[in-house]
Amino acid sequence: MKLDSIKKYTKEFANSFDLNSRGRREKLIKAMSDLEKEGTDCSNCEGFCCTYYHNSMQATPLEAIEVLNELMISERLNDQMVEKLKANSKKYRLDNEITDGHGHVLRRFYTCPFFNDTSLGCSLSRGNKPYGCLAFNATEKNVSVEGKCKSNIQLLEVRDKEFSDFEFSLNEHLKSSLNLYWDKKPLTQALLELMSKMSI
Repeated sequence: MKLDSIKKYTKEFANSFDLNSRGRREKLIKAMSDLEKEGTDCSNCEGFCCTYYHNSMQATPLEAIEVLNELMISERLNDQMVEKLKANSKKYRLDNEITDGHGHVLRRFYTCPFFNDTSLGCSLSRGNKPYGCLAFNATEKNVSVEGKCKSNIQLLEVRDKEFSDFEFSLNEHLKSSLNLYWDKKPLTQALLELMSKMSI
């Protein structure tokens, strides 16, 4: 992949729109922080929700380009990252879509390529994580076993409603300019497909 082209497109996109990615995640980040302050967090957990046991996180084109922008700014958008994403896609066969027979693509389970990338568990900042990651939190204090967490669907819906018009227009812009046919894909695949289109 042509990393210079990918970085150029990502930078131009970020500069052309007032993304305010952290602001659009602020409600989710605050809810997560409030839980942490009361001791309801994931610090004692092995991260089952980030692994192929439970993770089927999908990202929109906008969420994916925000991750690319973070990788670029932190100087992690390099050949090693591309190879890591390709290996993750191959290991979990994320490039092979499976449908239910009615045209609906089934969600795939995979270990997130950013999980255990650092000693902190996830190497993506809260300001650029997919919304679903931020909304999935522990439900009990000192959690160390799986199944003691859930997604705050109600808060996700409030957030989505608040930013739906803005995000819809940016997703449509990305889909049109990069010739994408999908609304969401597993994060790994969303990143690879965006980068592939930006390299042309």
